[in-house]
Amino acid sequence: MGLEQAFREAVTRFEQAVDADGDPLKMKSLVVSSNGETLGHLFADDVAYNVRSICKVVVALTVGIAVADGVRLGSEPLSLDTDVGALLKQAPALRDLEGVDAWSGVKVAHLLSHTTGHDRGFLFRADIGGLDPDALLPYALSRPLDHEPGVHFAYSNVGYYLISALFQELLGRPFGDVAGELLLSKLGITGATWRKRGKYTAGATGLELRPGDLHKLAELVAGDGHYRGRRIAPQAWCESMRSVFIRIPELYDPDDVLPKYGYGYGLWICGDGRYFCWGTDGQYLIVVPDRDLVITTLADQPDMEPITSCLLPLLRPA
Repeated sequence: MGLEQAFREAVTRFEQAVDADGDPLKMKSLVVSSNGETLGHLFADDVAYNVRSICKVVVALTVGIAVADGVRLGSEPLSLDTDVGALLKQAPALRDLEGVDAWSGVKVAHLLSHTTGHDRGFLFRADIGGLDPDALLPYALSRPLDHEPGVHFAYSNVGYYLISALFQELLGRPFGDVAGELLLSKLGITGATWRKRGKYTAGATGLELRPGDLHKLAELVAGDGHYRGRRIAPQAWCESMRSVFIRIPELYDPDDVLPKYGYGYGLWICGDGRYFCWGTDGQYLIVVPDRDLVITTLADQPDMEPITSCLLPLLRPA
């Protein structure tokens, strides 16, 4: 089946599918590209939508560009091995918060890979409802680290929010502005808005992108940091993002449409060459390297199970 035929079949499936309540799917867009060909379908207006956890890809790419550019957070150039506890101690607004001492030994790599040492992930809508937004960072820093950094996976919004806070405190600029300068503007993405949690860019969620702009981001990831002939992010960094930092056998099911074999930096690794990122309510960024295939979706669809089923014409082997 050719790309166009598979794409049309996927669109038809989306238009005919219903969710667990029997309601039509609330899709916003589907964009697909392969071997220089791009196909797109809008199910709703061509406006910006919250890409939710796909923000983690934006954060990971921005950190990688900052590392390559020699950006200094505190006294040393930023790297994957930068000690988070040391950075916290260099930020006057953060150094005296409860729990800061426990972060010594946690590295930037652990923030990006959800291996900080927390037993469970948090800083989600379910656990921060009703909290004062200005209390979110103290809340995050004071939670106990139950495991050695780097050995236990707990998907979370904490690491990405902490990266945002550290950038702002040590560079004097909101993380959203830094990401806009180092990454988004170079993709031709301007005017993107990013929600704040308290005084900090949310980091793990809250960035609003139009369908075409989300797909630019996906093509950059698939292109190892190249976009339309321009080097934007380091190739080695992009390779690290899609490489397994930690195996997650407790989540792995080989029968899943998109199995979660492991996690890199901002990306789930399928174990068969494919990798992806997904956000609540139906946001997807999927790369199938051996077919040069990139897929993105935007939606407002809490029941996400039908979405991957609708994508099967595109995801099954050609």
